[in-house]
Amino acid sequence: MQMEVNIKPLIAWLRKRRGARIFIPYVEGVSFKVIPYRLPLRKNRYGIFEARKSLFYFNNIDTVIIPVLGIDIHFKRIGFGKGMYDRFFASFPYRPKIIFIARAAWVSKFSITESHDVCADSFIANDCVLRRGLNDRIHCGRIYNIRTFYRY
Repeated sequence: MQMEVNIKPLIAWLRKRRGARIFIPYVEGVSFKVIPYRLPLRKNRYGIFEARKSLFYFNNIDTVIIPVLGIDIHFKRIGFGKGMYDRFFASFPYRPKIIFIARAAWVSKFSITESHDVCADSFIANDCVLRRGLNDRIHCGRIYNIRTFYRY
């Protein structure tokens, strides 16, 4: 989406330099499944680019990169309101490393998410990197780059 970070350069770098296997979401109803990244990508009804449906089954996912609008004080995702990532990761028997990415580091000073919402290990924005610490505390080397907002 236009407000999200463009990760195409990251995908290209991971495929060429690291030999990583890249998977992307394929929307099915109000949830999604994970399919291999392969071209050509086509826009679905939500305007999200996705590959053609695949019968490929993955064993384990090591690391997940999820687009966000921001996070709340408990390091949980503030997204687009559909809950697709929450439903997807609730079905996992294990927890992969989760990295949120956004154009800017927007952090709510209040808890505005629910208990089932996805929680990340790291949050990467154009101007800072945040890490989730003990008791979900936010650790950052450049605290002045974090933009905070209030719930009205």
